This record gives sequence, C-alpha cells and structure tokens, in this order.
Amino acid sequence: MYNSIPTGNTVPNTLNKGVIPLCLTVLLFTVINNVAVAQMSYEMPGFPSFLNYFVALMSCPLFLMIAKFKGEDPLRTLSSEWRQRNPGQAWVEHKQYGILALTTGINWISIQYVAAWVDGNLQQVMAGLTPVFVYLLSVPIVRLSMGRKEASASLIVITGVIIASYPAISDMIEGNTSDSHPYWYNSWYFVLIFFISVFFQSLEYVWQERVYHEPYNLKEATCLFWYQLYAVIPYLIASPIEMLPQITGSEEGHDFNWLLDNQAAAFRCFFGIPKDYEIKKEGDIFYQCASYKAGWWVVLFVIGFVGTFYFNAILVKRTSAFWSAILMAIASPLAAMVFSCKDIVGEEGYAKFTIYSGFGFFIMFIGVVLRGNPDVRHGIEKSKNRESNSLL
Repeated sequence: MYNSIPTGNTVPNTLNKGVIPLCLTVLLFTVINNVAVAQMSYEMPGFPSFLNYFVALMSCPLFLMIAKFKGEDPLRTLSSEWRQRNPGQAWVEHKQYGILALTTGINWISIQYVAAWVDGNLQQVMAGLTPVFVYLLSVPIVRLSMGRKEASASLIVITGVIIASYPAISDMIEGNTSDSHPYWYNSWYFVLIFFISVFFQSLEYVWQERVYHEPYNLKEATCLFWYQLYAVIPYLIASPIEMLPQITGSEEGHDFNWLLDNQAAAFRCFFGIPKDYEIKKEGDIFYQCASYKAGWWVVLFVIGFVGTFYFNAILVKRTSAFWSAILMAIASPLAAMVFSCKDIVGEEGYAKFTIYSGFGFFIMFIGVVLRGNPDVRHGIEKSKNRESNSLL
C-alpha cells in the first residue's frame, strides 16, 4: 500500500525535529500572504491582471534561485542530452507542471479580479473551508479514506464559517455597504467567485501532495518555478476580464485599447508615479491607484507568496496536504485580526473584527483540533498501482 507520508509505518509525529519550526514558518508567511493579497488589491483595484502576471514573473526568478541553492536542476528538461537519456520523462513532469499551472491560474484569477470587492474578514472566513475541500479532494486524488471523525470535524468547520460570515452575509443580502465602498462591494457574485478560488487552491495543495511523491517525485522549488511560469499564460489570456464593468472600480466597461493603456498605468502605480487622474482623491469611491506607496504591498505579497509556497511545499511533502490546510485555517483568524487594525491596512482594507468572527473562528479551530493527525496510510498502492489508479 502507498504511504504518502514519508515517515514509515507509524502515525506522523508533528513534534518530530524540524516540523514545528517549519509549521511556524509556513504560518508566518501565510499571514503575510493573506493580508498582502487583499491589501494590494485594495491599493491597486484597477489592475487585477497586472497583479497576477507581474507577481508570477517576479516569483519565478526567486524560485529558480532557491532551486539552484538547494542543488536541484530545474532546467534539465531543456537539455536534449538529458531527454535522450530519459525518454518521455520531460513530458511526464511538464504535464504535472501544466496541471498545477491551470489550478493556480484559476485560483488566482478568481481571487485577484474580486479581492478588492470582498470584505477582508469574509475572505479569511472562506479560506477556513480549505481543510474541508482538501479532504473531499484527497479521496479521489490520493485515495484518502474519510471516516466519521473527519466528516464531523468538517461539519464543525463549516458551522464556524457560517457563524463568522454572518455580518458580511447579512450586509450582502441587505445591500449595505459603507460610504468608502461601491454598491457592488460584497456582492453575491464576487463572494461566489472568491469561494471558487478557495476550492481550486485546495485542489492545488492536494495535487502538490501527489506530485511530490512516487511515481513523480518532483523537486519542490523546481516544480514551483515551472508551474508559476506556465501560469502566466492563463493570466494573460484572462486579462480582458478587466474590460468588464465593476472589476476595476468603474461602473462602465472598456475597450481593448484601454486594456493596453491600463497595463502602463499599473506599472506607474507600482513604481509610485501614477498620473493625477489615476491616484485616489479624498472622497473617491472609483479609483485605480490608492496611494503612491501601493507598490510596497505588491513587494510584501511577493515575499509572502514565495515563502508560503516554498515552505508549504516542503510541509506537504513531509506530512500531507491536510496539514497545509490546517495552517490555512489557523492563519485566517490571525490575518482577520490584522484587517481590524486601521493603522496597518488603512481605510480601504479595514474590516471590523466582530464577536461573530471571533466565535466563528473559535468553532473552526475546534473542528481542526478534533480532526487531529492525518491517517497512517492513504490507501494507494505504491508505484505501478498508484499510476493506474490516478486521475491523470
């Protein structure tokens, strides 16, 4: 039988040397990632496609350097000599990179085009559903069996999500928004799209667990480099979405020439040199660039993004996708607390941390704790049997 957790035949001990520091590192970078992704969207609401392809292009050299530093050979599949010695292996690896690029592409397209219009606390609450999705997806992808304990814990997490979401959902139903937000803020369709992003993020974690073990055994930094590079393709294909009304903070749609000009405006905002009509003025609801320092949130996000993805990949390989999902759930209330600090996130990102949020997150945490350690075995036969049982 296949054991996707490389710790022998015993239940993985989270107190093993190096695991707790690794978990804390992932948690730190995840909080930075969660706060910065929302903040850079609030600071640069007019440039969602830029925030996708530019961040991916910035992260690729960093992942490449990490791969080189770790002694990996990320560019070996480009060598004709290597491909001759390993016939078909390049296709096997790059197919997995492509699948991961598609999942992360849908994930970040869903996030980036709506993050500016969804309450920060509500975003973190929905991110708390990650453990539930990870379990549901692990059953067909890595043949993870779910017992009564897992199902009960998942229901508890969902209950916590509903409780914590109550204030934002109530405002969404009643159509209430503050004076600093347009009327489509927290609209049901933007909330639904963000919800879809959580699903695909969970799929990405589970697929990582699959490819970091037999029969693929992909190297973490190399894998991250290639699939983030491939993800630039769907980001560019999706860029015309910016022409739709509301997406970039305007009630009116735009044409393709505007889209091209908007990319130049995005670079001006990032480097702190926006034109006068692009920068937010006092009392503005519709704007493209919130401040001259908006680019710093992008830089902070790239740091959080690279740190989260790399250390999380190591965690997934050493334990499982579920442990990654646990940290996502724990990071959510921490990030939500940051959004309640106006001195850090400003007026655009501020979201009150209510008693519903606190109690809901407490319930979610109970569900995660009750779930406990991942199962000893995932029920997949090793090597040849695993490949025949796989989805792709």
